[in-house]
Amino acid sequence: MAEETRMEWTAYPHVNNLLYYLLPQLQRLKGNELIGLYLYGSVVGGDYDDALSDVDLLAVLEHDVTEVELEHLGAIHRASVTAFPRWENRVEVAYVSQRALRTFKTSDSTIGIISPGEALHRKQAGIDWLINWYPVQEVGVNVFGPPPTTLIAPITRAEYLQSVRHYLLRWRDYRLETNPHHGSLAYLVLTLCRGLCTLENGELVSKIKAAAWAKATMPEWSALIEQALLWRSKMHEYGKLFSIPSDDIVRFVDAALDRVAAHPND
Repeated sequence: MAEETRMEWTAYPHVNNLLYYLLPQLQRLKGNELIGLYLYGSVVGGDYDDALSDVDLLAVLEHDVTEVELEHLGAIHRASVTAFPRWENRVEVAYVSQRALRTFKTSDSTIGIISPGEALHRKQAGIDWLINWYPVQEVGVNVFGPPPTTLIAPITRAEYLQSVRHYLLRWRDYRLETNPHHGSLAYLVLTLCRGLCTLENGELVSKIKAAAWAKATMPEWSALIEQALLWRSKMHEYGKLFSIPSDDIVRFVDAALDRVAAHPND
């Protein structure tokens, strides 16, 4: 495609280059019958970091992805890392059928998913994925296909907030020793900040903006939240060791979830 006719979906050339690579590959994949491809996450919602943030995509298919198709999709993703090494372990794509997006509130469906730290695989997804589909519905960018609102069963803000509350409360069972890496702990602390901010303000917000809100709202935890932001900035440094204040993290999780539990479950 001539340079002058390139579609610039985002303000970030590296993201646009990845999308220009992936879209025709997915369109050529026989059997998938790609209906739509949608970009969401920080590159759409704000506070995207070109050296750090993930790229989040929803690929809508004519039917549930099969094991054979999964093998072909895996080859596409491996080739994309060869072509663009900067995106290794920084891309999340959910491969979801049109039917699944219409029925996820009442039944589970088989989807394909690749995400940072997870190889491409199939899994069952239902109403627990409402928390992902709502941002696509609200702010998703069309890379290809019709508007996402024509494919996703309508989600109200109240349904989204209830889903956020339920998701956060699942962290009650979290055990620090299961994944003590600083990147995972940054995700935990900042996810709780974002969830609380969302519940109390009723809107989508980035992790960075939520961290600023949480430091102002819960000043007793501002040092830990600031530490989590530092860990996030170094989340891909897997060989580097950091001093982890384990007791503080456990107490923060308990305090944050007590606040979540006190929020009305509308």
